[in-house]
Amino acid sequence: MRRSYRTALYLVFGVLFAGCGAHGGAGTGPSTSMLPSTGKALTPTFNGGNSSSTALATLYVSGQGGVYAYDISGPTPSGTVTLPAIDRDGGYYYSAGKLNASIAGIATNSHGDLIVAQNYNTTAFTGVGTCQLAYIPARTDSASPSSAQVNNCPVTGTAVSVGFTGTGTDTSGNTDMVDVLMKTSTAVASCGHSPTYSTGFEVDRYQATTSGSISLTACEVPDHGHTSGYTYNAIAGANNGQYFVDYNQTSFPNGVIERYLTFTGTTSTGSPTNTGGLPGTAGPMAVSENYSTGVGYRVVASTVGTSTTIYEFTVDKSDPNLTFTQALGTFGNHVGALAVDNSGNVYVGVNQPNGVTLVKVYPWGETQATSPTYILENAVRRPNPANPPAAVITGLAINQPNPAAPSPTIIYNSIPAVPLSSNFTSYGFDADQLSEFGSGANLATAGQLDTVSFVLKSYGCGTSGSWTNSPGPCVTTLPATFSLPITLHVYAVGGPPNYVGALLATQTQTFNIPYRPSTSPSCTGTSRPADFVDPVSGVCVPGLANEITFNVPAGVTVPSPAIFTVAFNTTSYGYAPYGTGTACHATVLGCGYDSLNVITDSSGGVSVGSYYDPNGLFQNASVARNYCSDTNPGVLRLDTGAGCWTNEQMQIQVTKR
Repeated sequence: MRRSYRTALYLVFGVLFAGCGAHGGAGTGPSTSMLPSTGKALTPTFNGGNSSSTALATLYVSGQGGVYAYDISGPTPSGTVTLPAIDRDGGYYYSAGKLNASIAGIATNSHGDLIVAQNYNTTAFTGVGTCQLAYIPARTDSASPSSAQVNNCPVTGTAVSVGFTGTGTDTSGNTDMVDVLMKTSTAVASCGHSPTYSTGFEVDRYQATTSGSISLTACEVPDHGHTSGYTYNAIAGANNGQYFVDYNQTSFPNGVIERYLTFTGTTSTGSPTNTGGLPGTAGPMAVSENYSTGVGYRVVASTVGTSTTIYEFTVDKSDPNLTFTQALGTFGNHVGALAVDNSGNVYVGVNQPNGVTLVKVYPWGETQATSPTYILENAVRRPNPANPPAAVITGLAINQPNPAAPSPTIIYNSIPAVPLSSNFTSYGFDADQLSEFGSGANLATAGQLDTVSFVLKSYGCGTSGSWTNSPGPCVTTLPATFSLPITLHVYAVGGPPNYVGALLATQTQTFNIPYRPSTSPSCTGTSRPADFVDPVSGVCVPGLANEITFNVPAGVTVPSPAIFTVAFNTTSYGYAPYGTGTACHATVLGCGYDSLNVITDSSGGVSVGSYYDPNGLFQNASVARNYCSDTNPGVLRLDTGAGCWTNEQMQIQVTKR
């Protein structure tokens, strides 16, 4: 049997929507041959409303001087179709500055509101900049007209592309953000950079409101913005402040796509979380997410010679590289814009010779070889086809009802209560030579994982002293944390001898772990004089309970029972120990991860589900004495025996989508 010190371990030192962006060319405004026929409105006129519950499914297609809208709320058509137009007598849904402007791109937000990024030629417009953003409330079945709110871009330059970033909150606390990819003037110090700023591409983030107003909140330069030879082409919004951009480099024949998980803010240079190389020149992109299922859809265009291929790509948060899963198809004509709806249907805006414009629609997973579901002919048109400039698609956007994701369902919970009590025993990764540790769980129901939470216990001091009261009282200036990558593993339950089945999911996230509070004066006369008073239990304790939560990407289905473990490295233990050469190891305080434990007190019981083995836990320890049976160390296995782990299970909560 393993050593009895386990029962008093607290004395041991241890421890990626909904938005679619599209790219179009900028330049001087089109000639008056783009005007609608007699009697059509030249000012913004459309149906008002912004309620997602009443919004009608709409396909917006932008041309050089205006936006057309089509009703897609009916059954999915097939073949070559003519969709009902949503405008005044078949004219423009929105006219870009009485057609003196060229539309660079359009995007819709979670309410279905439309943003139009448009550029004026300098002779026709003398505002703050040569670009404007028009905010158009979502179309509903209300017939009352409403006018667009037009905002001058506060940055001198040209809008290249626009995207919404969903309903999530970014690092600045904003929601429903609008991101505009800008080519700024080299004569102006944009985004906090000098006038010699050579490439001049930046991302400007605006806060959108349901009243139709937008205001600039922050900006940042993508990773390669400070160097010459890079041309950014498109931006597409994701959720929680994420965005995607792609670029081409003069000295490199292929394009590159980047995902930015966080927005660093004003005067900062962003750092991409994921990157991926394209086989040709980077083109338009589109991103959407089905809120009900959590499934995201992403596509990007890549051009080689005169042919453009649409690629579907995926994102794995733990992998810095983007994965291109398949080619939707190759088009001999120019692809002007892309959009993806919340069912994964891909809309491809194709510009053919002589001003012929098509929107081809492909169900997710289909390819050009299987033919599109339907083709919308002449989605962008002009009154007189014989006159230049030729009609051309510059943007696609979709307004579509997208119900909110249902609240996650708790399918297992052994965390006693919130707020967390620190008056529980724990087990140390460094003290007990662990690489991986976890519990088996009989889930209330099987399902698609959403989150997995664990309760840890942190013993390290953040400022001075030691929790063992040597060389003095523990002092922590709050809030003080240390950063640590921790890995979740989810397994099916297998058979003997280890009872560990197939690996179902693995995910690594970096957490900011809080240090324990300073010594409490009321605890100095106790047997542990460095303790602090736990505000929940009122008891003097040496370590602070804290909860970590893994957000599992959609698509991981877990059976019942299942095994949930955590793994992280310490100075001497783990799958890849940090060693003694780290900066924190050289300090008196030591490294926070060496003082991080997992709570193993199950006296609170299980409120949802049940323990797989009330007398057993799953662990991979490097020494035999840490197991109930002193054999086969260094392997993740069920460690069980009568009375061995009595009242000791990890505190875990599991939810499903």
